[in-house]
Amino acid sequence: MKLISLLWNQTRENNSVIKLLSIILLTLLTSFGSFSQLSVTFSYTGSAQYWTVPPCVDTVTIIVAGAKGGGSTSNFGAVVTYQLPVTTGQILQLNVGGQGVGSVGGWNGGGNGWSGAPTSNLPSGGGGGASDVRVTPYALANRIIVAGGGGGTNASSATNVANGGSGGCPNGSIGAGSIYTVVGGGGGTQTSGGAGGPFWSGGGFTGSPGSLGQGGNGGFDPFYGTSGGGGGGGYYGGGGGGTDGCCIGANGGGAGGG
Repeated sequence: MKLISLLWNQTRENNSVIKLLSIILLTLLTSFGSFSQLSVTFSYTGSAQYWTVPPCVDTVTIIVAGAKGGGSTSNFGAVVTYQLPVTTGQILQLNVGGQGVGSVGGWNGGGNGWSGAPTSNLPSGGGGGASDVRVTPYALANRIIVAGGGGGTNASSATNVANGGSGGCPNGSIGAGSIYTVVGGGGGTQTSGGAGGPFWSGGGFTGSPGSLGQGGNGGFDPFYGTSGGGGGGGYYGGGGGGTDGCCIGANGGGAGGG
């Protein structure tokens, strides 16, 4: 039996350092009744990468992980496994999602948070990008496996931190609410983007909903400077968190991608 196993490798570091996501190709080839093994690592680059199926390989087992969202309490992406029949010479496209960095969403679908400008309030985190594998012609419709990214953290005070939701399968989880908002942005699914997080009845702004391949942006209140986190990318992305229009840190987190 000929088997290729695409594995993922994630380096988790402290102090909000960008997490390294890898998709490792582990090739088991049959040669005269014995097995030889070759591994190749695909690290995050911020652009598409390609791998050609070698001779005598007809099955690829793929394990991919979505990226973490940005912010102090953002969540991790989903981990998804899929077995794909392949043919010799077939070219697969591998897209390793990027972590949300500050308020900027990660590459491959992470929604944006807000920097807090023009106020001096804290920024909200961007959502993590999805990791996916595609077949030709490599459009969104040609994704054969997707691991959703995690949602970003809200702009928070020391006592009011709203976590982003995690990427999941089949659905991403809902972002946490703040002191006034009951829930954050909704989790993306395999059929629709997550809903934008609601605002407090006393005022504020909703987050943007997620869409195909893209997490929604967090809402932003220009008066108080409060903002919700960005939704994680996914098959459909998570919704961005809403704001409360109240005070520093009173807003919802972004949800994970589906």
